[in-house]
Amino acid sequence: MLEPDKDEGVVVVTRFDGVRRLAFPVLKAIHWFVARDVRRRGKKRGFIGVHLFYDPAGQVALSVSIWRELEAVRVMGEVNRHVVAVRVPGHFGWHTRSGVFRFAGDWRAVLFASPISSPNPLRTSSLAKEAP
Repeated sequence: MLEPDKDEGVVVVTRFDGVRRLAFPVLKAIHWFVARDVRRRGKKRGFIGVHLFYDPAGQVALSVSIWRELEAVRVMGEVNRHVVAVRVPGHFGWHTRSGVFRFAGDWRAVLFASPISSPNPLRTSSLAKEAP
């Protein structure tokens, strides 16, 4: 049984439902400004990066951010622009939900139940190491 790594590395996914094509640039602009402020505050605390994906057919946008450790995600609550931006989706009628995902194991172990493993790629100490 695979167990998530409790110590380091998380991915946060936020889903925005009901984002129409003409409104997506608004979400993208807000996302860019929030991401800029999070980078400023979070670089030293474990923020790696973020990207916004959009599926116009489903009217769905997904924000995916990557963090070196779970505690670093708390920086989002310290970024004033993010605190304000959280209220925006309701004004547009978008529905949001978000989740935090931890490392569950090497891709070979997850896909093929292989005994081969490698360190968590989000760990700073493992970034330069190769699997045995």
